[in-house]
Order: sequence, then C-alpha cells, then structure tokens
Amino acid sequence: MTLTSKLFQEISSDLKKDFPEIESIERENNSVIITGCDDVLWNIFEVLFNGVKNIEFNMDKNKTHYLIIDF
Repeated sequence: MTLTSKLFQEISSDLKKDFPEIESIERENNSVIITGCDDVLWNIFEVLFNGVKNIEFNMDKNKTHYLIIDF
C-alpha cells in the first residue's frame, strides 16, 4: 500500500481522535512515525499490532520513544 498524502491525513486524524495524548505524527515515505508517552505508544501498538504490515516500537536510551508503522 502506498501512503498518499490523503491517506496519511486520514490516519493522522483517526489516531489523534482515538489517542488524543499523541505528541506528534509524521510521515516518512511509506511510514508513519508517532511520538508520545510510553503508555500511549503501548496502547497504540497493542491496538494496531495485527492490523498493519509492520509496527516497531523504538525505545532508544536518552531519546524520545516512538512507533514506526509501515504501509
């Protein structure tokens, strides 16, 4: 699936509605990068885990934690 601008806007809007605590949502090629507190990121991960091509939780030490969702 190609992540078009329109699809990204729809995904962003839905995520912000369902998880208002999200700090930011960015688009990078065919991926969506979501930042927020760990509790919110874990909730998103658990909800989307089986419904997307790939989802990765990045928890690098001394960096902001984030999710990458590939489409």
